[in-house]
Amino acid sequence: MKPRPTQILAGLKPAKIAEIVSDLPGVSPPVLLTVMKTIRALAVPVGLALLFSANLHAQVKQIERPAFFKTLINPTCSHCIDEARRRSRELRDDDRVLAWIRGQYDGGAVPFRFFLVPYRVISDSYGVWVYDADAGFVRGYEPSYDFSFHGWRNGVMVIQHKDGTLFSALSGVAFDGPRKGTTLKPLPIIETDWGYWLKAYPKTVAYEMFEKYAPLALPTSANADSVSTRPPEDKRLPSDEPVIGLAVGTQARAYPLSVLATNQVIRDRVGGQEVVVLWYAPTKTAAIYAARMENENVPERLKLEKNAQIPTAPFMDKETFSHWTVEGRAVEGPLKGKTLAWLPGVQCKWFAWVAEYPATEIYSAAEKRTEASEAMTAKLIAGDRLDWDKVVKTTGYLVKQDGAGHLLTVFTDHDKKEQQLLFTPQTEFHVEGGWGSVEDFKRQQSVYLLATTDGKSNLVAVHALADDLSMQAMSRPYVIREYEKTGGRLVFVDEKERKAPVDLKVGAETKFLTAQGDALQTGMALYCNMTRTGSEREAIELLDAAAFEARRNQRCQRQQSDLKKSGLTATVVEVDAANHRTDVMVRRADAWYARFLKVNDSVTVESHASGKTSCTVVAAHPDYSRIRIRLEIPNPALASIHPGTRCRFSPK
Repeated sequence: MKPRPTQILAGLKPAKIAEIVSDLPGVSPPVLLTVMKTIRALAVPVGLALLFSANLHAQVKQIERPAFFKTLINPTCSHCIDEARRRSRELRDDDRVLAWIRGQYDGGAVPFRFFLVPYRVISDSYGVWVYDADAGFVRGYEPSYDFSFHGWRNGVMVIQHKDGTLFSALSGVAFDGPRKGTTLKPLPIIETDWGYWLKAYPKTVAYEMFEKYAPLALPTSANADSVSTRPPEDKRLPSDEPVIGLAVGTQARAYPLSVLATNQVIRDRVGGQEVVVLWYAPTKTAAIYAARMENENVPERLKLEKNAQIPTAPFMDKETFSHWTVEGRAVEGPLKGKTLAWLPGVQCKWFAWVAEYPATEIYSAAEKRTEASEAMTAKLIAGDRLDWDKVVKTTGYLVKQDGAGHLLTVFTDHDKKEQQLLFTPQTEFHVEGGWGSVEDFKRQQSVYLLATTDGKSNLVAVHALADDLSMQAMSRPYVIREYEKTGGRLVFVDEKERKAPVDLKVGAETKFLTAQGDALQTGMALYCNMTRTGSEREAIELLDAAAFEARRNQRCQRQQSDLKKSGLTATVVEVDAANHRTDVMVRRADAWYARFLKVNDSVTVESHASGKTSCTVVAAHPDYSRIRIRLEIPNPALASIHPGTRCRFSPK
């Protein structure tokens, strides 16, 4: 009996596998899938996996046609708003464009009909832009004047560097020439419409559309040379099915656009990377991002979901309620101006993606993850816009609280002294990974504080107060470096030792909520609540992941139960007596539920001054991390409603 391919590979070193692969005459897709799984099981390095993805096809077919398309080198620059005027009679709102969404001048756009149809490769100081009409994709790579069109290979366009190296235009992997095995650096781009881009980013870069750039219609039939190089069909999807694909490490995944059309936000994990796939229907644009911001780490991760309150920014994160565009830009909310970390997803036809990544997986609608069963979690945010300019972020401990006087006395580490601070109905209290109240905090408890200032660095009021468990939930638990059970001493470090060690006393009052009890070991990750007296810290309780999640779920369930009984808590921020309307700001702890209110919904508002009043929702929109609700309210009740009045309201 002949040995199976997997058995052969299992006994070989990666270098030998590469040697065999380079000589394979042909491999069917089912066998190829088996081979790739074996490679991953053998922990073959990423470079070798890329070699497989680029070279291991059923049959490698290539056609050289370097003179077929002329390359455009470093065209003259302009701006979108100016070129819209110049070619106003010819540019259409639905003209497809390659838009680069980061970098100089906030990005730019290249219309297909004027540039990418006649010139399939543009070598420019902004980037190398490529368009494969037959495979249905555009890509951007790091700037260079040295690339040109070369031909097709396995149905995918090939570009050539002046040193003779040949690269796949889709993957950017060099498969022949002096730099074989290297990969071009991709630039963040999307495919969108000119009208949308012009309205959203009128001052971004464009090329000057001189008369010599005559618009050409997009191709309606496939190039015969391109088609002749295609490998055998992978029948898992129709050949021309549009997908967006992503390759991370040794794993590749394709997301059919037909699935995205009904699931505009897909949260997934590829190659160990947490990703979010977005679909913007008005421009038929797909994009993939990491579940985090590009240059910020608070919040550490973002959970995006569909929310159409702002039609041009229909994605909202659950942590801050900021609204995001398909370009990965926050345009409303606390994170306004921030950007998501772009990942090199490629919107293309199925045959092209699978030609480059034969072992790719296909995302199914059945895999859609719902949030219905997830616990509602509190998140603190940091930023540098508007009121956040004057927010001080510091650790410390609670010295005293006066709930009746709305005062907290906190020792703050940033200035090493006690501060007496006001808290308001809008102050956020983060407790046990959920929401709480001032009553949940005890004297000497270690806290994290966001405080507003008077403009002279003097702390005035508490914007948010969090216990240790909440802060660890927002980042990561501690890891044990030392534990002396008999001496009652525990040393914690950050997961990657990015912060100073935390030295704790462990006493008779410490609660061990772990599966191992107090039999702690070096390397264990634990959540910890602690008290402080000066610089000395003592552990109140130590929780493993299971105990912490149970604690957080209990708190969130209690809050949900309370909301059903008593309604949402809000503060009156504006009264428009002439129009019988009032604006209320829902506290952030309840904002998750307030987002589901709709215009014309009937609600009951209750306050100490006016009692219960029936009102109608006129408008509901995000106002940074909270929700602002405009209510139409009967005239008799207006007399007793003033800005600052605290109220509760419930849907009827």
